[in-house]
Amino acid sequence: GVRTMPMRPIILDTDVGTDVDDAFAISQAVRSPELELRAVTTVYGDVHLRARLARKLLDLLGHGEVPVAAGLGQPLTPDKVPYWGGWEGEGLLAPDDDALPLDPRDGVRLILDELADSPDPLTLVAIGPLTNIAAVIQQAGRLLDRIREIICMAGTSVADEEVWIVICDGVAARFVFESGLPVTLGTRFIVNQPKITRPHLSRLAGSSDPGLQALAVLLDRYLEIKQRDQTPMYDPVTLSMAYSDEFIQAEAMTLTAEQQGDVVALTPDPEGSARINISVGVQPEAFVDHLVDLLLVG
Repeated sequence: GVRTMPMRPIILDTDVGTDVDDAFAISQAVRSPELELRAVTTVYGDVHLRARLARKLLDLLGHGEVPVAAGLGQPLTPDKVPYWGGWEGEGLLAPDDDALPLDPRDGVRLILDELADSPDPLTLVAIGPLTNIAAVIQQAGRLLDRIREIICMAGTSVADEEVWIVICDGVAARFVFESGLPVTLGTRFIVNQPKITRPHLSRLAGSSDPGLQALAVLLDRYLEIKQRDQTPMYDPVTLSMAYSDEFIQAEAMTLTAEQQGDVVALTPDPEGSARINISVGVQPEAFVDHLVDLLLVG
């Protein structure tokens, strides 16, 4: 159809490499006609390996122009040790990829520079722990109004209660939620419903596109490691909220963000200081069809 909407500029902040869904989100970001991917930053654990992985995948997808920088590896939450699967980069990174050209800036600086340079406010899409995003907010000063929205995949609901728990970097998450910036949250038991399956894998593997072939290899390895035939697309369906309300329904809520040890609990509270759009519904099959078509057909 005829484009009426201008493209929405985004920065994608990711812990790519552990779960395969981040690699799908990177691919989706460069293939979505509605999005303009300005930069990718990495977070949590070995951020340099994650950045090389993102750099190589973007190069294979034909997007060498998108800068990639390694951000903060250590959570703001004291004594929190990042989870590391051990398979990160397998099947895609070769020994000589140690020399892949990353942006010389650190991830937080890259985001701040992009905010300063952008003619339009940017949407920050955070699909890993919120460490980099919290650091950006702390350092942004007058650039804060250049942030249009923060969309993140975080929050596990608690059985029979209207509470969401954020685990990986609770200190950073609370800082982001209480920042007063517009925050949209894709929560776990909503965004875990769209699943990519082995039949989708064969379609990707059959593509002549080197980026999609790489994605197929990463998906195949991940399904082998996890001993399953399908895997949730948490991050891609969260990213879809940057350009569509077709796949996830979200509701504006006022909540209190309370630190409980190293996690943060979000509880509805009319007096609360956090105003967040929280995912409440999802169309899993429609989204997976959209994602696969977008990747294969563009």
